[in-house]
Amino acid sequence: MSHRVGAGYARGVHFGRALGVAVVAFVTVAAAGSGLAALPSAGNSVCVTPWTPDASRQLGDADVSLRPLPFGTVCTYGVSGTRTEIVHGPSAAAFVAWLGVVAAVVAVALRFRKFAAARGLLMAACTLGLLGYLWHLVDFDAAAMGTVLLGIPIAYAVDRALCSKGRSRTMSALVAIVLPPAVVAVWVPPGFLDVEVIAAIVALSAGALVSGALARLPAGPSADTSGPSVA
Repeated sequence: MSHRVGAGYARGVHFGRALGVAVVAFVTVAAAGSGLAALPSAGNSVCVTPWTPDASRQLGDADVSLRPLPFGTVCTYGVSGTRTEIVHGPSAAAFVAWLGVVAAVVAVALRFRKFAAARGLLMAACTLGLLGYLWHLVDFDAAAMGTVLLGIPIAYAVDRALCSKGRSRTMSALVAIVLPPAVVAVWVPPGFLDVEVIAAIVALSAGALVSGALARLPAGPSADTSGPSVA
């Protein structure tokens, strides 16, 4: 009887953990994917130019609002009855495609979580998603600075959640400090040239390379030496 109870409890714990991982993965895909999808349409003061997209007529001042899903900026021109809306955000197809990219990144990070490069891939995706959100709210300089600063705790949390118990907190902190600015910096050249797919590939690769390279540094004291020492 006690054996059955123990087995049932173990199955319940396993199911609870699996459900928790699934929920966190879903939230990560939705949040990071939405921000990453919004990144190509972001820009400095996108509602300032008071013209139609084909520059055929002047529209006047704009009311600026945010579209939550897919995330983007909505510029509303004119008065009641003659209002024109221009949305700076991803199409439905682009939104779904970017969600698929982040879902694949999350799957890789979970499957190969013991490898620092896989964790860096997910940290980079979260960093780009954050940049996409912030650039729709403020100009690029402020968005980049905010991404670098806010990306540190996000990257640290990702690394600690996925790494082995033997991973030094100091190494996780080092990765969290170095990775966000590196990802933003390498995204800028192709991103500003409007080659969004290449920019994303370069930035995601940079995250994997930075995390993998830092994992090769001599490990500091481990907070928990009971588990295997895997970078």
